[in-house]
Amino acid sequence: MSDAIEPQPGAATEPIRPSRRWYILAGCLLAAAVACWSVAVIGMFSWDRQIQGFQRVPVPGEGTVTLTQPGEYALYLEARGACCSWMVGSQSGPLTSWSMRLAIAPANGGPKTLVHSWSGAPVSYDVGGHQGITGMSFTITQPGTYIVEAGHVYPPIVTDLAVGRDILWPTLLPLILLVAGFVALVGAVVSFVITAVRRRRARRRTANPSDVMSPGQWSPA
Repeated sequence: MSDAIEPQPGAATEPIRPSRRWYILAGCLLAAAVACWSVAVIGMFSWDRQIQGFQRVPVPGEGTVTLTQPGEYALYLEARGACCSWMVGSQSGPLTSWSMRLAIAPANGGPKTLVHSWSGAPVSYDVGGHQGITGMSFTITQPGTYIVEAGHVYPPIVTDLAVGRDILWPTLLPLILLVAGFVALVGAVVSFVITAVRRRRARRRTANPSDVMSPGQWSPA
């Protein structure tokens, strides 16, 4: 009596790894990169509008500014400029060494407003014909119209004092978003390529299995 030995079937086909979900991740990263760049461009236009919207007083001279909200304001020393650049923490250039006599007081009368040298990171810009750098700051508790008087200005290239809010964060945000978008794009490309290569290798292994067992020889007891 003899027993027939049937060949053992090959191992069951396993799902191809990695999952297609990694393609979805790559797509999400690509969408995130596009979103970051889009918001960065919008931020650049907003930054430009903010600088163009500064209230300016010619120096040496006198002028009025209307401040609608209490809080801290920055004073930017400006010269004639071109377009377009900006820098954070700049300590070089013709506008970094300056001096002037300055007085700010409410137009309807009252004590003068204290003015301080800028204590934060200086921001310089050159946009829309305005080249400026943060120089001083002051704080008001009551909105209203204020008279600004400036004299004995040095260097003589200073033409205006611009009054507005601090532009440090509006300056940094587009740069941060541009970098974040680049990182997301690199992540999308790497995720897509690695997933495609590994799935191709997995399909080849499935098409040419090496673990199919052959029938062995049976020896009677």
